[in-house]
Amino acid sequence: MHPANNPDWQEIRAHYDAALHWLGSLITDPKGERYLIPQTQDEIRRAQGAGLARAIRFLDYLGNPQQAYHTVHVAGTGGKGSVATMIAAILQASGISTGLHTSPYLQVPNEKLVADGKLISPSGLVELVDQFKPLYESYSELFPNDKPRYGEAWVALTHLFFQRTGVQWVVLETGMGGRFDPTNAGDYDLAVITNVDFDHVPQLGTTLPEIAWHKAGIIKTGKPTVTGESKPEALEVIEREAASQHSDLYRLGRDYYVENTRHQEPGVVASIRTPFGSVNDMYVSLVGEYQATNAGTAVMSTLLLRERHGLVITEQAIREAMHHLKIAGRMEIMQTAPLVVIDGAHNPQKMRAAASALRHDYAGMEKTLVIGMLQTKDALASLAEIVPGVDRVIATEARVLGKPTFAASEIAELARRVRPDVSVNVEPDVQLAIKRAIEVTGPGGMVFVTGSIYMLGKARELWYPQEELLRRLEDGDGAKLPPSD
Repeated sequence: MHPANNPDWQEIRAHYDAALHWLGSLITDPKGERYLIPQTQDEIRRAQGAGLARAIRFLDYLGNPQQAYHTVHVAGTGGKGSVATMIAAILQASGISTGLHTSPYLQVPNEKLVADGKLISPSGLVELVDQFKPLYESYSELFPNDKPRYGEAWVALTHLFFQRTGVQWVVLETGMGGRFDPTNAGDYDLAVITNVDFDHVPQLGTTLPEIAWHKAGIIKTGKPTVTGESKPEALEVIEREAASQHSDLYRLGRDYYVENTRHQEPGVVASIRTPFGSVNDMYVSLVGEYQATNAGTAVMSTLLLRERHGLVITEQAIREAMHHLKIAGRMEIMQTAPLVVIDGAHNPQKMRAAASALRHDYAGMEKTLVIGMLQTKDALASLAEIVPGVDRVIATEARVLGKPTFAASEIAELARRVRPDVSVNVEPDVQLAIKRAIEVTGPGGMVFVTGSIYMLGKARELWYPQEELLRRLEDGDGAKLPPSD
């Protein structure tokens, strides 16, 4: 029986909401005020280090579930979610039982707990939290001054999930940075650093070397590292860390190459050359030339795993994984006439890549930008990348618990500073902003919704209601986030 017609569904949903409410209660700063308090780099790093130490102690109390499987750890300013998803897809296509953890989620927290391509069901999440909660509470009673925070608890919950599902490999995306991120609580098999650019300033520092230092912190002693970074000031930090950890470092442009990149609707084609084999003219079913670079890093990583761990990974499996890849919220097409595309470009680097995709893949189209951003992001620099290429802007708000957000009026003012002649309107409600954008954009035009990953979940609700997603997951149809037609 489909959960929509299941009398037990309302009870399952109520328990699901209660489980999420309990997890949400672990957020100690619901307004995100800590992000607005000036701190020195030493103070920030001490606080971050304390968080990682809490996560490690709690995982030890749980029996170190992260040791039950092999792990690929992925960090980077841009592309880490895409690369993590690509690596997991290749492993899964190769018949390897694989878990995937990405952060943050778009619409439902179930997205963070994926085993063998399927999101955990609502009742599965309830059961997991029911098992986890008494462990959390008993630890907190024993060590009242060491209660894990929300992010640390989520990482522990994730490791318990993967341990209990019995996956062989896990691809684990960092939340922020790397060195002190709660995900960095294990001796993982491979470190992947996609790139380094300005984001999470000042939490990760104010210079590229400082930010790179955080990313490089995921490199483990004697375990290999793959990086797509090429900027000398960031690469030097990564190379120094790799050398100190006796980690073999594989660099884009020196050890592996992405060549002959070209557009092929609706994705890209590129040839990947690595020390362990090549994949020529590989199709990647994602919009944006930058996805070819992400694919190159993913292919290099999986072929390195094949070399080091004897995994059976064929060229056919790689091609199939890349050909059928779908990532919600990454240049995702929601409708046509007018075309609506959503993308989580929340920093200048990602906005630059998105602007390039708009120029090359959607040239000649009238464009309306709907954008909202968090105060922890460089909104002005991000707007400077995207606003010059659009015809009008509708400023909105990215509202999320525990994160301070720019008011829509503030985003509008920044957009006018970037380009005084552009038409700018204000609509704080994301869904109303999108509806307004659709109304004012011609059927042959494009609406581009971006600025905050947290905002995209609310945007997707217009096409994929959360209730239907959860019901489909409960019914066992968890292979894809968007419901099938």
